[in-house]
Amino acid sequence: MILRLYQPADLDAMQRIAIAGFEQVSIDRKLQQRFGLLGETDWTDRKAFSIAEDVRGDPEGTFVAMDDDDLCGFITTWHDKQSSVGYIPNLAVASDHQGKGIGRLLIDKAISHFADLGLTVARIETLTNNSAGNHLYRSIGFEEIAQQIHFGMKINRES
Repeated sequence: MILRLYQPADLDAMQRIAIAGFEQVSIDRKLQQRFGLLGETDWTDRKAFSIAEDVRGDPEGTFVAMDDDDLCGFITTWHDKQSSVGYIPNLAVASDHQGKGIGRLLIDKAISHFADLGLTVARIETLTNNSAGNHLYRSIGFEEIAQQIHFGMKINRES
């Protein structure tokens, strides 16, 4: 297993892994299930776009896990030097590579990256139903800070 810096040719594989990995823990997917297609894009399109935005925003803070020539996981980051916080917006591991410690290695890489930048706090968010993520983050040393509830409501337009 090799961790390396993101390269532009990695984006398609990262997007596929993210869509598969976030299927059960995506707020956008839950909104779409409840209210139907939002605008003209499927939740998978928005997830793919968010990954592309992450790597555009901080390619030097995006890392991929490689098993031979197979991209099997990734992590994206961004940081706020003023608050000294490093953020992890997306972490995903291909289903056939889960349970092998790849997520932990990627988080360790992100935390090392944050330390190199002189940051003092790492932040990651997940939904309560993401049991694997919740377990992993706690086992690494992340502490639960707060819980947030996401509400949605269909807007009825009257002429």
